Amino acid sequence: MEFSRRGSGSVKWDLAAQDVLPMWVADMDLPAPEAVIESLHKRLEHPYLGYGMVQPDFYESFSGWAKRRQGWNPVPEWLEFIPSVMAGLRLAVDEFSSPGDGVIVPSPVYHPFLEVPGHRGRKRVDWYLQFSHSDGQYHMDIDRLRELAELKENSVLLLCNPHNPLGKVWSPEELAELLEVCIENDVAVISDEIHADLVYSGGTFTPLIPVLREMDPAHPAVSIQSPSKTFNIPGIASALYISSSRDLLKRLRARAAAWGHELPNVLALEAATAAYRHGDGWMDETLALLESNRNVVTDFVDQTISPLGLEESPVPMGTYLYWLDLRQGERIKGIHGVDSYRNLKKQAGLWLSPGYQFSPEDSSHGSGFFRMNFACPRQLLNEGLSRLEKWLEE
Repeated sequence: MEFSRRGSGSVKWDLAAQDVLPMWVADMDLPAPEAVIESLHKRLEHPYLGYGMVQPDFYESFSGWAKRRQGWNPVPEWLEFIPSVMAGLRLAVDEFSSPGDGVIVPSPVYHPFLEVPGHRGRKRVDWYLQFSHSDGQYHMDIDRLRELAELKENSVLLLCNPHNPLGKVWSPEELAELLEVCIENDVAVISDEIHADLVYSGGTFTPLIPVLREMDPAHPAVSIQSPSKTFNIPGIASALYISSSRDLLKRLRARAAAWGHELPNVLALEAATAAYRHGDGWMDETLALLESNRNVVTDFVDQTISPLGLEESPVPMGTYLYWLDLRQGERIKGIHGVDSYRNLKKQAGLWLSPGYQFSPEDSSHGSGFFRMNFACPRQLLNEGLSRLEKWLEE
C-alpha cells in the first residue's frame, strides 16, 4: 500500500506548495522497516505510556548491529543514550570547552554545525575542506587544521562522517591524520556519525573511536550514532554517545539530565531496538535502491551539468545527499544565492537545499551549490531531475 506524505505533518512535504517537489530535508521517501512498525504496534497494545528508562537491550542491539554492519564491537559499557544527535553534539561542546573558546568547524557542512558554537557561547572557527579535480572528492586541509589547532583558544573540533552534504566517507588514514593533529594540540573531537550505515559499494565507514583507541585512548573525544537516518525514523529519534571512557559518559549523562534530556521516548527506544535487531534485510534493499539512484544522478551530472563548464560535484561515497555544483548554470541565468534558490522553487517547482546554508555567512564557499536528497522512489527522482534539466535549459 502506498501512502501520500502530504497532510501527515511532514516537514518535507507539508511545507511545500502542491506544485513543488521537495528534495531538500534529509529524510527518505521510503517506509520504515516492517520490523519497526510491528514492534510499535505490539508496544501500543500495552496501554500504558508512562515515563520509561533505557533497557540493556537498546545498547545490546546497537552493539550487535555495529559488529555485523560496521565491523567493530562497541560494547554496551561504551554507550550512553541521548535523545538526538544534535542534542548530544551541543552537550559535548559544553563538556569539552568553555565559553569564549574556539570550535573548529569544517565547511561546507550540515548547517546546524555552523550555529552550535554561537548558541553555546563559543566562537566558530571555519576550516574549509578542499575539492580535488584529480579524484573528484573533497579532502581535509591538514596544514590549515594544524595552524588552527595550535591556537590555544581552539579547544574542540566537530567532525561529520560520512559527511553531510559532501557524501565523503573519511578513510582510516584521514581520520588518523586529523587525530594526530588534535592529540598533539589537545583539541577534543566530536564526531557526528549519523550516516554511518549509508555507505556504497567500494566504500567502508571507519568509526572514530577504534582509530582513537589505537593512538591515544585517553584523548577527549566522543562519537554519536543514531538509527534515525539508517532506518528513516527521525520522527521518533534516539541516539547514542560512544566512548571507551566511562567517566566521560557519566559526565555527559549528568549534562543531559541537567537539560532535561535523561528520559527517553519509549516508542523511540522500541523502534530503535527492533530496527537494530531485525533491520538487516531492509537495509540491504534500501542501500541497493539508494546506490542505484546515486548512479542515476551521477549520469545526470555528467550529461547535463558538466557540459555547462568546470564543475565540482563529488560523487557521494555515502549518505543519500548529492552536492550539486550549479554555479555555471547560475552564471548563464544571471542569478545567484537566494534568488537562484527561489527561482528554482518557483519556476521549476523543485525544492533543493541551497548551498549557502552550508557555509559561513561571509563565505562564497557554498554559493551556487545545491544539496539534493535522492532517497526516494525512482519515479520521483526522475521527475526531480527533469525539472532541474528544464530549469537549466531556460
